[in-house]
Amino acid sequence: MSELKTAVEVAQALERGEVVEHQYIGDSGKWRNTKSGGWSWCPDQIIYRIKPKPLECWVNVYGDNLFSAYRSKEGAEKCVSGTASRVAVHMREVTE
Repeated sequence: MSELKTAVEVAQALERGEVVEHQYIGDSGKWRNTKSGGWSWCPDQIIYRIKPKPLECWVNVYGDNLFSAYRSKEGAEKCVSGTASRVAVHMREVTE
């Protein structure tokens, strides 16, 4: 994605009230929330991104160690086999 396109998308996300994060170049991978009035585009010093939405899926569980993940509850229910011990378990990624 071009630098200009990224800047526009970040600015639009801030305007919509979405969470935007930034990271300083050379930082150890720690993302920090960006305030809407306090950002400046300096791509040689700071990287910006729209905070990713947590992963969400529905899982069928088979035995102790086998899982099948699906994008929807309906998909999990449609594809379940008779040996499932749990069907369409709703899971959402925990981000911190």
